Amino acid sequence: MINNLSHVLALKLYNHKVINKDDIDLLSYSFFLIFSYVIYAFICLSCGLIFHCILESIIFYFFFSLLRMFTGGFHASTPKKCKYYSVIWTMAGLILVRFHWTNQLITECVLLISWLVLMVISPVESRNRRLNIREKKIFGLRARVIATAESAVAVILMLLHLYSFGYALAVAVFMCALMGILGMWSEKRGKTDR
Repeated sequence: MINNLSHVLALKLYNHKVINKDDIDLLSYSFFLIFSYVIYAFICLSCGLIFHCILESIIFYFFFSLLRMFTGGFHASTPKKCKYYSVIWTMAGLILVRFHWTNQLITECVLLISWLVLMVISPVESRNRRLNIREKKIFGLRARVIATAESAVAVILMLLHLYSFGYALAVAVFMCALMGILGMWSEKRGKTDR
């Protein structure tokens, strides 16, 4: 549905001579990304309402999305599967944020391990997105800087006793590390998903 809407909008712009024919695919993909982010943000906010952690859901979604852009990792093979996986990941992340069953020390240890994983494996390529040498360096550097900043802010927030916000950031880093590991595993198996 989002693919079709994105393509129709790009074609309308072409028919009204706003864009060139060569730009239809690029603009269609751009619309797809924008709509996807809006829909996933809405899903995340809805989950935040359900779990009574709206601000934490915004923090989680924003920082997860920001870091995920550069870390790479697991990608679904179809847009439909991507929607399902995204909803599951978002709900799992917010459940971890809302019902943090661990103490601060365990959370910080998991955060440290997640940060180390991202330092070593980022960026993780997928079958859908191959990177050249220059892109690997740029994405890797950005992923490491963002992961370091997010991890540091998470620890500072927890030290300031703003636990739910610190957990939201820590879970975002953890989920990106997990997506990276899953992406590497699925690439070794030669599949993006089943």
